Amino acid sequence: MITVHQPRIFSRNLVLFAGDSQVGTMTRTGIFRTQTGGTFDDYIDTATRIFVIWIANAIWLQDQAAAAAAG
Repeated sequence: MITVHQPRIFSRNLVLFAGDSQVGTMTRTGIFRTQTGGTFDDYIDTATRIFVIWIANAIWLQDQAAAAAAG
């Protein structure tokens, strides 16, 4: 099972774990962009990579909406 952790609130980085082992990282390449960059271990298949990227963008969009509503 792969889990996604955000190191801190409103972070532009996400860390992927399989159990206790880090298996990838993702980052948002711009403040107002939805472009995502990342690295994954080779054993993670393409479908899982696409899903994790989709989840990461959803997390970042929620953070952006929350920040806009707060301020």
